[in-house]
Amino acid sequence: MHRRCAHLALVASAAACFPSLEQYYPPEGSAGGVGAGPGGGSASSPCAAFEPLETLASGQAGPRALVVDDDAVFWVNETVGGLGTVAKIEGTPKLLLDETAMYAGGQLFLNPAMDLASDGTHLYWVMGNNQGNSLIISTDEAGGQLTYTGAAEYPEVAHLAVDGANVFYLFRSTVYKCPKGQACPPMASHTPVAVGEGTLLALALDGAHVYFTDLDGRIRSANKSGAELPVILAEDQGSAFGIAVDGSGVYWTTDGGAIRAAPSGGLVEDIASNRNSPTGIAVDADAVYWIEPTANDVMCVPKAGGDPVVIASEQDEPFDVAVDASGIYWVNRGGGQVMARRRAATP
Repeated sequence: MHRRCAHLALVASAAACFPSLEQYYPPEGSAGGVGAGPGGGSASSPCAAFEPLETLASGQAGPRALVVDDDAVFWVNETVGGLGTVAKIEGTPKLLLDETAMYAGGQLFLNPAMDLASDGTHLYWVMGNNQGNSLIISTDEAGGQLTYTGAAEYPEVAHLAVDGANVFYLFRSTVYKCPKGQACPPMASHTPVAVGEGTLLALALDGAHVYFTDLDGRIRSANKSGAELPVILAEDQGSAFGIAVDGSGVYWTTDGGAIRAAPSGGLVEDIASNRNSPTGIAVDADAVYWIEPTANDVMCVPKAGGDPVVIASEQDEPFDVAVDASGIYWVNRGGGQVMARRRAATP
């Protein structure tokens, strides 16, 4: 039996061996197995398939979080505030909303915008006001009418994600959700999806589940409906500040490296170790990408195996990363830049 199937047999039937993962982890000795050459950066490596570094925007006031759509990149500025955007191709950076326009309901927001999410048509962010509350606010991608999706009584909201129907957010040890496009009721009536242990740090969504991490190194999943108890996918992972999910697995960063787990638990596999306190993480079909702010590096490792590859070095406090079919994008919080490396054209 393949060694990974043997491991899974401890937690599930042999049919739960995730055959779809074999495209990423072929049996040893077969074509495409582990080992992409020194540094994992051979010409065929997905981590090498990028054009030279580009600066899409500069002079920003502490860009903290970003998202991308088919045509543009969006980010929130932490130091002064404001919601910025630039077209991916030959764009001119601009503010969709300045700090004043991002105020809500006439309340002065002393705390800057923190996280940013997109559903493809609208942008969502969270801000704290001078009354010790947080608001989750949205606008269309043209910076039009603001909608207040969540409100009041919880000053510590900093992380959110969206799907077709709801905004999901973390507050202390609980994952909550609220319908998009309408104000949530008082906090006592918010819909809890899952209750964890300790302070929750990061979350991600797929079609049916929410995945979240906590300060004590636990990685969990729960049904979006809230009808099931959370499942622990992994424990003792250190401070897991970033998480991403796709059809092949759940991926997260810890203070010791970037580690992958299959969605059903078990089969936890270390894909990069001894890294420099990685934070933000993103995945595509072939690779995992993450930020190392203390080393000022943006990193990549192929899902099929290999050594980590530096996508960009000597950045200025890189902080968040996103990836799509057009390339990899990140913000430099210290230097005030929005950066990119586009995918190289296929010969």
